[in-house]
Amino acid sequence: MPSQSPKQELIEHLVQGDLDIAAAIGTITEPGISTFATIALRVVCVIPPDCALAKQDIVTENDLQAYRQIRLTEGSPLRSALEASGIAASNSHGWGTLEAGTQRTMVIMVEAGAGVALVDPLVLSPDDKVEVRAFSPPVYVNLSLFARDDWARRPYVKGMALALYEALAPLSSLRTLHHE
Repeated sequence: MPSQSPKQELIEHLVQGDLDIAAAIGTITEPGISTFATIALRVVCVIPPDCALAKQDIVTENDLQAYRQIRLTEGSPLRSALEASGIAASNSHGWGTLEAGTQRTMVIMVEAGAGVALVDPLVLSPDDKVEVRAFSPPVYVNLSLFARDDWARRPYVKGMALALYEALAPLSSLRTLHHE
């Protein structure tokens, strides 16, 4: 049996009642599950501290061409969002690109000096030994907050959902909250 994606595992835990609320990049279309909020997160560039790009406030796609780029595997929501924006990791420098299965792995690889990467800001930790820079042109990925369809009728879940939304909302100027 093939392993489930992390998002599918979250959905399964919600359906079984092990979780009340979950968050994942991308959209959720699952019977019995509803997205109650969407927050657009602006993708950032992570680079090793000793990299010349660390001297810049904003990194552009053109700036990345001289560096090995670390990208997510094909089909991931972040990679799809970047490709839909016309941004794809380049092999122009001849070093090739590296692929990683998760954004956390990408950050760890950058920390080890393997290259540079574009990630959503939620995967970053204050303990990461990387530099974070704005990326231009701006690219956004949607963070979906979701729960079982009855989330609004369960007062404690609704309270947690609204608190989570309020905590994450400052990360984006593009957000929606679906009231029931």
